[in-house]
Amino acid sequence: PSAKITAAISQEDIAGLKHLLPNIQALMNEGRVEPALRLFGDPPIPLIYDLDFVRIFLPPGVTLPHVKISRDSDVQERVARERAELKLFLGKNPEGFVPGGGSLTMPICELLKKRGFGWTAGNFPDSEWGEGAVLRLDLDASPFTVFKVSSLSNRFHRAETQPCVWDRNQSEQVFAEIERLNAAGILPALILDESRSCVKLDDLLSHFFSRELTPGKPEMELMSDTVKDYGKLTTVSSLQVWPFSWNWIRGPEPGLTSWIGSAQKNAAWESYVKTRLDVDRYKNSGSADLAVLDQAM
Repeated sequence: PSAKITAAISQEDIAGLKHLLPNIQALMNEGRVEPALRLFGDPPIPLIYDLDFVRIFLPPGVTLPHVKISRDSDVQERVARERAELKLFLGKNPEGFVPGGGSLTMPICELLKKRGFGWTAGNFPDSEWGEGAVLRLDLDASPFTVFKVSSLSNRFHRAETQPCVWDRNQSEQVFAEIERLNAAGILPALILDESRSCVKLDDLLSHFFSRELTPGKPEMELMSDTVKDYGKLTTVSSLQVWPFSWNWIRGPEPGLTSWIGSAQKNAAWESYVKTRLDVDRYKNSGSADLAVLDQAM
């Protein structure tokens, strides 16, 4: 009963969750589950939004596609459409947004704020963002909170070339570290991506429940509840929103080289831009079939 989980749900997840909808809504009403939006396919939205803006965050000498990538309208349309679909499914708008690969920029945060989200979470340099630090953006009357996902999350995951082994002792080590942080007044935000993790959520929760009656068990809160309980957050106004990525999907360098910089990746981006331009021309042709156009989008 003390477990509280924020679940990032994408458009592709909805079909598989329909039979569980009554259970999900009951858990939402009890304050034990909170849905957050995750875009279908986990696209690296900072690159789509404006490559020129993030160019300074790329390693020196990296080779980039020979096309201009600045499709902010694509990001805005997808966020709005997929948020509306999740609201239609769950009966309420998600307050949070989990970006593809954990990659964010300040313009993306501002977009999410304007779209009515209350928080997002990504990965940023440990040297600048300490454990538990958050950035609070008071862009208008309603604040927006940016969380750094705890480096403890790295223990759950592996790179594709690494062996993946997990046991109860590893769970205990993570719980012990969370307890240490809790005692220091820090609530770390952890993420578990089951497609890349060495432990299933069910197994991790089983380990948690089996020790629930022990003193000093980790404290769990929904992300939105943590935002409301502002006094528990260590806010730092000078933090920079870097377009990094989860450690377990990084390329040769931290950040965006997971998705850009090699010949094959750059060719894919050039194909994407050409396809989007073709779609725009079809859309503005005056004879576009709306059903075909909707599938293309």
